[in-house]
Amino acid sequence: MSCRRGQQGVLLALVAMAQTMVVITAGIDLSVGMTFVLCNCLASQLLAGDAWRTGVGPRPRARGGRGLRRVNGLLVIFGRLQPIVATIASGEIYFGLALWLRPDPGGASDFNSDFADLFTGKLWGKIPASLVTLAVVALVVWFPFSRSAIGRTAYAVGSS
Repeated sequence: MSCRRGQQGVLLALVAMAQTMVVITAGIDLSVGMTFVLCNCLASQLLAGDAWRTGVGPRPRARGGRGLRRVNGLLVIFGRLQPIVATIASGEIYFGLALWLRPDPGGASDFNSDFADLFTGKLWGKIPASLVTLAVVALVVWFPFSRSAIGRTAYAVGSS
């Protein structure tokens, strides 16, 4: 398996973990992938340029992702739309915004590749950094959730 395919696999695993939380509570969110795409396009805009701009870039990207998730929640709760309809529609809007930000494949010409290499490189020359990130997320978020009272409550709500 090439390093690029391994990176993509880890990213898909992180998205799948996020989607699993929604499915556990008997919900559905079909815009997760498009939210991911839009946030990455936003990151490719923000992580270009000097070191200062690169250093503050991930924070607006994370806030943007949370904001997009909130839009879906507001559409379902206050707009009284079915989750499948709201998330399909918002996913298409997010994809359109991503195409507007990045109409052509690839990043900016002045993209700070040193920052990206932190997550795409290898630790100690052998272990992919993205795999370590996935393991940390699983240990810090996933396993405690599945074994805590809150996690058991979420499972119970999902199965009604």
